[in-house]
Amino acid sequence: KQIWSVSNTSANYATNTPQVNNLKDRTIIYGHALNEIFGNLQTVKAGDKAYIYSDNGHVFTYIYDSVEIVKPENTEVFNRLGGSAGMYLMTCDGLWSQERRIVLFNLENAQ
Repeated sequence: KQIWSVSNTSANYATNTPQVNNLKDRTIIYGHALNEIFGNLQTVKAGDKAYIYSDNGHVFTYIYDSVEIVKPENTEVFNRLGGSAGMYLMTCDGLWSQERRIVLFNLENAQ
């Protein structure tokens, strides 16, 4: 078993996943389902976009693809990091946060 630190004030980059880029592979960014972090992930729908701003001035634009709800012990998402550029946003889900919401966004544009 592995324990992840989860900030109460911001999203977290899963350091064992690829960094955000415009070439290939997917990263995982995770955080609490608090309004100021990922509380609105429950309302994403077709056409919604997410933006990542890098320290060196690049902007990565992602478009919503799909969502899945899994049990916390289901780590299969880590086997799906290869392929086209994108990211997974992961947060708690369920009345008692007993599940995980994993939202896939595909890279649309990088500037």
